[in-house]
Amino acid sequence: MRIHSAVLARTGEFSSNTSLAKWLRRSGIDLIEVPDAVSLCAAACTRLEAPDLAVIGSDWIQQNERQVVDYVRQAWPDAIILVHGRDADAYCGRSTMTIDSPAKLQRLLATAPDIILTEYQAYMTVSANDVDEGRASLRELDRGAGALTATRR
Repeated sequence: MRIHSAVLARTGEFSSNTSLAKWLRRSGIDLIEVPDAVSLCAAACTRLEAPDLAVIGSDWIQQNERQVVDYVRQAWPDAIILVHGRDADAYCGRSTMTIDSPAKLQRLLATAPDIILTEYQAYMTVSANDVDEGRASLRELDRGAGALTATRR
């Protein structure tokens, strides 16, 4: 499987947003960029087909916008959500992968975007055995890029 489409909310640090957009485009992924959390919610309401990947920066999301990740999860249940930024781990939840440091982001950018899908699928396969009443613990993946933390709830 491949990642064919992505939505990037430019709510992270400028350089991170720019690097992620270039990385996704260079790989031939159909990319839609939105400037903020409100625009991301509007895209989730109006986009007929869910993207394979939703990339959300955590650095510039306002306190009253923090539910945006939950909303995107509900609107696009099959999309993998990648949250990046200093407090990315605060957004962990079902179908969410996080990158909480510039070093991890650089490691991810040195790989192909499909590593997100590969690592997520590997995590979901392993963690399915760990689920207790619908919850699983955080797990740091050490495969591939080694930059992602995936969670399943």
